[in-house]
Amino acid sequence: MIFDKQDGKSTKIPTGLAVLPSSPIDKTPLDLPDDFPVRLRKAIMEAESTFKSGHFSSALMNGGRALEGLFKTFSNNNDATLAKLIDEVCGSETATLPLRSLAHAIREGRNAGAHFDESIEPDAESAALMIELLHYIIGYFVILPKKISKLEKKVKRT
Repeated sequence: MIFDKQDGKSTKIPTGLAVLPSSPIDKTPLDLPDDFPVRLRKAIMEAESTFKSGHFSSALMNGGRALEGLFKTFSNNNDATLAKLIDEVCGSETATLPLRSLAHAIREGRNAGAHFDESIEPDAESAALMIELLHYIIGYFVILPKKISKLEKKVKRT
């Protein structure tokens, strides 16, 4: 966005440039599967929408509501508090299996590139998937903890 100022000759002289940060949710919408629960999809969209509209308290509340819906889909205990749901689900195979599968898929991709196998032909699609998944696991172990810490510092009561 450029802010203009008119001089005495009625010509426009740029006086400054304002760059507003964009959010990752503006750039890359979640690629949810077709069978993803409709109510949960709507809860996520409500959280994103309230954030984009500048209603930050509502965005925090709706984000937590979406988290509650997500964890309820992995639990049979719909009456549990969110804190109990988190502990239950995170202590289960539901939480650990995707991470374990991700790491093994990357390992198998490495093996396909490192060792000759007549039945496997590395191609652009498998290499792109490998890099994408590598980004996910690096994000999980390296970037995510820092972002979690930053959020905790902003929202925890002292």
